Amino acid sequence: MEMRVRSILYCAGFVVAVSVSGSVATAQQSNGALVFGRSMEKRFVGLAKEPAIAARAPGKTGLALMAAAGDSAVYFIDDAALRDLGDLFAASGSRAPADVCAQLYLSGGDGFQKAFVSLLTVSDSALADRWADLMTRVTRAGILRPPFGRIASSDEVTLAIQSIVGGQSSADRARLRRGASKAGSPDDVCFFTVTTFRGIAHLPLDRGGPVMRAMLRGVKPRLPLPSA
Repeated sequence: MEMRVRSILYCAGFVVAVSVSGSVATAQQSNGALVFGRSMEKRFVGLAKEPAIAARAPGKTGLALMAAAGDSAVYFIDDAALRDLGDLFAASGSRAPADVCAQLYLSGGDGFQKAFVSLLTVSDSALADRWADLMTRVTRAGILRPPFGRIASSDEVTLAIQSIVGGQSSADRARLRRGASKAGSPDDVCFFTVTTFRGIAHLPLDRGGPVMRAMLRGVKPRLPLPSA
């Protein structure tokens, strides 16, 4: 699975801008998007006052903090934040329409941005607040630029995915293979996406963090997945 998330803060910023402008289209969307936008605004007030942030991004507030963090900010988050990212993708994907969830795996570039924005806007209030917390941590890391954590090798990513798949039932392994090959239905692809992210989030932190970091950088597991 390759993740194309360099512009994840851009996507989050778009949702914030839309939500605070009051232009979100439906009641279902407005709940998640408005909670996310308001939570981000509140958290960014505090973030701007942190001495280290104020020193690195003087005078920056709100969405300007996201711009200061840059589109590579997600690469600087620690293992705990990476675990939370995987868990949020799994939790949000499992609640989203299958076609939206599937695009997290199938799409690249602008397609991923559209899928991610849709994921945020259909999130419930609890998930939206968790996303806001994570995006604040991503923004902080992007501004402060701590040293990169360890990046798992392709072999390590492969072993992690194989262990996740191997722990499923025979029927679910068949679904996972269809989803991983991109030949299955949106439901199959979504099942593979959610199962993979959830499995990585539940790995030991010193293993799951480097695997997620590798996937963010495009490191791919060797396919095909284990047979039933």
